[in-house]
Amino acid sequence: MSEEWFKWEREGTIHPLFFPLESSMKPLRDYFGASWPDTILIYRGDIVLWCNRMEKLYKLGQKMIDFYTVDENQKKLLKDLEDATEHLKKVFAEIGEKDLGRLSNEELLSLYENFRRVYNDWFKIGWTVEPIALQGEQLIREIIKGQNQKIISILTSTTRKSFSRRSEEDLLRIAKKKKNGQDVSKDIEEYAGKYYWLHNSYFKTQILGQDFFKKDLELTLKERPDPKQYLEEMGNLAKRQKNEKEEMIKELTLEEHRKLIELIDLFGWFQDYRKEYMMQACHYLDVLLAGFGKRAGISAWDMKYTLPKDLPLILDEKFDKNDIDARKKNCIIVWKEFSDDYEFLTGEEAVAKEKEIFPAEEKTNEILEIRGMTACQGLVRGEAFVSMSAEEAKNILPGQILVTSMTSPDFVISMKKAAAIVTNEGGITCHAAIVSREFGVPCIVGTRIATKVLKTGDYIEVDGNHGFVRKLIKE
Repeated sequence: MSEEWFKWEREGTIHPLFFPLESSMKPLRDYFGASWPDTILIYRGDIVLWCNRMEKLYKLGQKMIDFYTVDENQKKLLKDLEDATEHLKKVFAEIGEKDLGRLSNEELLSLYENFRRVYNDWFKIGWTVEPIALQGEQLIREIIKGQNQKIISILTSTTRKSFSRRSEEDLLRIAKKKKNGQDVSKDIEEYAGKYYWLHNSYFKTQILGQDFFKKDLELTLKERPDPKQYLEEMGNLAKRQKNEKEEMIKELTLEEHRKLIELIDLFGWFQDYRKEYMMQACHYLDVLLAGFGKRAGISAWDMKYTLPKDLPLILDEKFDKNDIDARKKNCIIVWKEFSDDYEFLTGEEAVAKEKEIFPAEEKTNEILEIRGMTACQGLVRGEAFVSMSAEEAKNILPGQILVTSMTSPDFVISMKKAAAIVTNEGGITCHAAIVSREFGVPCIVGTRIATKVLKTGDYIEVDGNHGFVRKLIKE
């Protein structure tokens, strides 16, 4: 039997992902007593693949579940998170207030290192999310053996609002005021200040301004001509899902497992909360990196392919800029669990290392039916829109089915337009699962191979009631 791997794949650059990688090791080990297992990041052009052995993550998840089902430990984590978030916000404000061009090299490097320290201190807490979600899902499956995927989806859903839903509700409230003839210019200004980062990712960042959100408001009114009614529908859907979950606990007599179910609920929310601040952190990291780049004649984009250890060399004009071109083609980072350093390879060495770790890939060309996990129920047929790029996915047409490796907040625009969603990776508490439930879009996650088997234009059926995706012949 082949070894099972946790794989997270999407567009990404080196520097924005380095801090999360770094914080998953010694910072998490110092905080919790255990770090993430050996981690491999494989970059091929604009696409990054994050890999861990699943068995190790399950074991780490069980250790975390045992610890955080104790009330005082959970309360401490939430207090630590609150404190770390306040420190992170202060660093954001400090960077935003600085004129980087007026800083000395030493001051700029010090500002960057302080950001790195505070961000790692914040992100180390966030690395409790995936292990708890992955192992928690396995435990729920064992507890309710023989039950269908619908029950698992209900029990592992989060009853807390994601920021995607909060931003949608805030915009609908503005739409309601505009429809009533009120001036909403001040509301749009405040909304832009609150959500400027909504399209940020580990790949790129952009500041969404008032003009963007004015257009988004017009589109919202076109698609939702009665925003008040849609707000009520969203609220009613959330209430139904919460009641459905509570009824399921009672029906299946799962009261003794309530702490586990509530922990999964909490960490489903935590995963989304982590993304909210990660997207803002990526903005401030890009600001800092652009400041370094200006001093060395390196573009802001190319700076995203640097590593922290490169920055002093860049300031001292000792960095070989040709390294960036090699990294943009391909590279690999391997960070061992108990190591304080990492292996970084490019070119043929990176290719050889990848082949050493993953010697052969499965053949998937003849597969007509794919199995996954139901995140949101429903039965939909339509054309597949296959993309790893959030920017490209915005071109999806109504009625098409979004097929990607794993969604993130910058995919939300396309997710709301899609007739259904299918992902390679993720579990019942992943981003795609959370958002699809909130917007009522049929969704299947964890297929492993959907983007390899399907191509844009394929006519497919997404059976969210039973967890299947099928290739069909369009009549």
